Order: sequence, then C-alpha cells, then structure tokens
Amino acid sequence: PGGNAAQQKYSALDQINKNNVRNLKVAWTYPSGNKAGGVESIPLIIEGRMYITTPSQELISLDASTGKELWRFNPAREKERFAGVNRGIAYWKPHTGGIIFYTSGNFLNAVDAGTGRADSSFGQDGRVLLNEALDGNANTSPAAPVLYKDLVIVGVGGGPGRVKAYDARS
Repeated sequence: PGGNAAQQKYSALDQINKNNVRNLKVAWTYPSGNKAGGVESIPLIIEGRMYITTPSQELISLDASTGKELWRFNPAREKERFAGVNRGIAYWKPHTGGIIFYTSGNFLNAVDAGTGRADSSFGQDGRVLLNEALDGNANTSPAAPVLYKDLVIVGVGGGPGRVKAYDARS
C-alpha cells in the first residue's frame, strides 16, 4: 500500500487519465454483511485473490476479478465477539498459499491464505494473546502487523505502549 516504498501514491501508468477517468464503471461490489466497527485498511491482492477484513474483524478472501467470496474466517471462539478498528493485514509466504496475519481484540491471528483456516502451527491453534505477560490491561494496536524475515511485529497498547515480535513459524 502507499504506491511505493516512499509512499508517493503516484503511478506513471497512463491507461487512466484526466480525460477518461469519468468513463470508469464499477466492476463489482462486495457487501461484508456486518457493520459493528470500522475498517481502515487497504485490501491485499496476491495471486488473484483479494484479502479484506470486516468491521467484526472477520478475514475474507475474494476472487479479485469477480468479487466472489472464496472463504471467510471468523476469529471469535466460544463467546468472543470482536469489533473496533482494524487497520491492516500482512502476508507471509513460507510455502504455497502463504499466511495472513492480523489482529482482532487482544489476539494476533495466523490464517492460511489458501484455505481460510487458522494456521494451527502458530501460537495456540492459530493465534497468540498479545497482552500475555503484560499488566493485563494491554490491548492491541489497530495498526497492521509488519513482517521482517520470519518475524511478525505488532504494537501492543494500553498503558505504556510496547512492540512485540513473534516467530512466524511458531
């Protein structure tokens, strides 16, 4: 997101310009079906799939050319419900399909990008509790996780802010 590494948001492509932009038409829309919260993230498009989050912190994979839903991952377990702001997702490709990392509530989730299932090799059944070993009042930063080599880096707020890094493989 952001155009390039310098965040310039400019493209030298010339297919769309000030003379023909008014001729653009909507190719498809996708209604996520939930409204509890906010999404302030940019979708990721990887190998023809679009990955988005919803206001209730679900992660969805769509066919990027048609908008057809391929799968939907709900991070809630038992009586959990998530809402609030989500500002992004991160993609890591250690194998075919890759892994999507994103936060919901106080959790960092790892979801198989091909199947839409929690990556059971990460944390405890595909997620880690971000405020573990902290003062108990910490909560997630709504910023997107960042990947560096095999590390997933995420901010943890509430009280003194912290940054945590997790081994993406475990």
